Amino acid sequence: MLLQTLTMKKFILAALFGVIILSGAFRDVKASEQQEKIANNEQVGESITIEQLESLGAFPEKYDSMSHLGRLDWLNSRLKQAQTPPEIYNYKRAKAFEHFSQYQNQETTGICQENPPLSFDLGYRYLCILVSDVPYETRISQFLKLHQDAMDADNKGIAAQALVSLGWYQSGNGDIDLAFRSYNEALSLGEHLNFYELNDAMANTATLYIIHGDKGYVQRGISLHRETIEKLQQKIKDDPDSAQYVKSSITIARFNIGVAYALHLYDYEKALKWFRLVNDSDPAVPHLKMSSLIFTALSAIELGQFIDKSVH
Repeated sequence: MLLQTLTMKKFILAALFGVIILSGAFRDVKASEQQEKIANNEQVGESITIEQLESLGAFPEKYDSMSHLGRLDWLNSRLKQAQTPPEIYNYKRAKAFEHFSQYQNQETTGICQENPPLSFDLGYRYLCILVSDVPYETRISQFLKLHQDAMDADNKGIAAQALVSLGWYQSGNGDIDLAFRSYNEALSLGEHLNFYELNDAMANTATLYIIHGDKGYVQRGISLHRETIEKLQQKIKDDPDSAQYVKSSITIARFNIGVAYALHLYDYEKALKWFRLVNDSDPAVPHLKMSSLIFTALSAIELGQFIDKSVH
């Protein structure tokens, strides 16, 4: 019962995975055609260059301080005034990112279908692959193509993000060897990931080691989890605003270490140490504390201890 950790953005992705699959022959064909456009990065009817988009300039400074609804209102007003394909493309892609940041998955998907990403627009391509409703094999192929294009463009940040997402989907589909490769390659590009993405890659790699590895790999998984805890503890000192995310991530890592000792290494003394840390916390993850209390009791029984001395 190990828990995989999610970055702030990955919490959004967890909801995205539940997008309803289109049914019926006609819908399947239409969805396939649209996703092919997105995968091939066709901007229907117009050819837009990176130079044209760059010439549009940045959004005004006030944009960053606007509320979500304020940004959408501003973007919609600009779209009404837009006269050129580059302007229209730019404002629509900005709307996609804005909807995505607010968990509005259906709206994001609709914009990606209406306004497919251009081949050089790597960040937007990444977003549209995440929210797309396509078969597993198609999504994996799109991520692999994005990763290669990002490496060719020397954009190692997007390349690493693509690998992290690859590992997530591959592990969920049971392709464990491929997931290991993706996560480990992502870790090799770790300097190009932001703090949350790197923590996600480290934590999920550790979880795979524990679930699917032998004793040596389990120990490697524990070591990786401990390393993530150290980084998280430093993060909360450097950035107090990250406290909610950091505390939840630390609790998940501690729980996973406890499970590793209890279920994989049968070291119940060490398991109790980590579960007690979870029990003394206030985890935001639903049912985590209850699961920890149960494992605490089971570990205590294995050691012949009284339950009331073990469960806090």
